[in-house]
Amino acid sequence: MKILVTGAAGFLASRTALHLHAAGDEVIALDRSDADRGRLDALVPTATFVGCNLHDAGEVDAVVDRVKPDIVSHFAWYGVPGKYLDAPENLDHLTSTIHLARAVARSGCRRFVMAGTCFEYDTSLGTLSESSPTAPKHLYSASKLAVAIALREACKRWSMAYCHVRFFYQYGPWEADARLVPSLAKALLAGEEALATSGEQIRDYLHIDDVGRAAALIAKSDLDGVVNVGSGAGVRIRDIAVAVERACGVRDKLRLGALPSREGDPACIVADATRLRSLGWSPRYVLDDGIADTVAWFKSRSIAR
Repeated sequence: MKILVTGAAGFLASRTALHLHAAGDEVIALDRSDADRGRLDALVPTATFVGCNLHDAGEVDAVVDRVKPDIVSHFAWYGVPGKYLDAPENLDHLTSTIHLARAVARSGCRRFVMAGTCFEYDTSLGTLSESSPTAPKHLYSASKLAVAIALREACKRWSMAYCHVRFFYQYGPWEADARLVPSLAKALLAGEEALATSGEQIRDYLHIDDVGRAAALIAKSDLDGVVNVGSGAGVRIRDIAVAVERACGVRDKLRLGALPSREGDPACIVADATRLRSLGWSPRYVLDDGIADTVAWFKSRSIAR
């Protein structure tokens, strides 16, 4: 089966491509020509890479006419840490996603799988199922929701199945340095203090390999509509931080409560993962093992440098 993975050099997409490739599928890895391909080259070195600017309609049409994918797993989106939530680039990706979906539908693609976000939901509700009310608070999540609504209806008319995957929280090797686990691990491995909030908020975190495996299963499944990708269980942020400290083999360097909590930060965000688990999926990593794997990877990178 020929599967086009967009944004293929990204954290989630590269791991999804790995699992699709391992299952014997032909993976066409699409990203910007100037994208940093470190993750992709390390995880799926034999994938066919195609450089493409998704905001160039003519370039997209030419690639689609050449590739003619059976399935699209669409991750490409603006995601610069600290900037992406209300960046105007979200609107550019909204329109380019609609164009891509229309183009692949014309080429005979049978299934379009879109990477959404748990922040499309009303996150004040705690545990979130696919039927939970939506209430996006930023342009990023509003744009993802707009794609979901538009393509849900358009794909019916194009005779192409549509699945909208709402990802919750992830951690693991190759994660961006500014995120929670890498930022703590890098400070502690360097012998520095790791500053954190009190960490009482509860979140649904998965190791990236469990996320990629879930996304690959969903891509090839018959599930349509919205599907959550999360563990179905919450963990306190402070427990994640303590697990990182333990995996780093240091003591008395973690400073819980040194940073203020974000105003309006929800107390609990956890996925109802019933639909995902219907595919026979379950997490392979428990928290301590997943954190240990992640810290070991960051340690190996620091030694290599």
